Amino acid sequence: MSVDDLLSSTPFNEAESTNARLILDKFRAAGLSSGIALAAVVNAWAESMLDPLVCFGRTPWGADRAFGPIGGEENSCGLFQLNGAVGAAGEGMSVEARQDPVLNTDRIIQIVKGPSGAALRSASADAAPLGRLIYIFTTDIERPADSNTKGNDRSEIAREWWPGLVDEPSSKLPQFTGGSSSPFFLLALAGVLVAILVLKR
Repeated sequence: MSVDDLLSSTPFNEAESTNARLILDKFRAAGLSSGIALAAVVNAWAESMLDPLVCFGRTPWGADRAFGPIGGEENSCGLFQLNGAVGAAGEGMSVEARQDPVLNTDRIIQIVKGPSGAALRSASADAAPLGRLIYIFTTDIERPADSNTKGNDRSEIAREWWPGLVDEPSSKLPQFTGGSSSPFFLLALAGVLVAILVLKR
């Protein structure tokens, strides 16, 4: 079983699966573990149901979801509901940028690889169970209101999808294999090849 195969156990539709695979590919390309990547997918589902256009303050997943936050409401948008407030994860990003699934995921990866992700990365290195990684991702990376309760709730979501994996050491999860077949990896590889050809001239 591969990491991608685990998506077949989720309730995701085609568009949601596409965004989940994007997250997996981006986390793999960033050198992060499959456990952290799966924790990210669970959190993105809980935050936005993997709909990149959802903004808080509009009826989630309704026809008006793409209009952005209403004045005075929390300014959070996109897959990981990045908040645009000063000091928040989405600071400096427009609504449109936060609704871009690639840019939204890139920003959350920056957070994971920065100081806020230290406990998450350490837990992953120690093969903490997936449920623990999901909890830490919630409390340290997403930081929603009542994050302790939501961290536990999100672990339970994963337990419904992947029974038997949530409480096992994350070393027992399917691991990312060497290299990547993602379109992001292939684009980067193509860029390197072009640079080599140009330098040889």
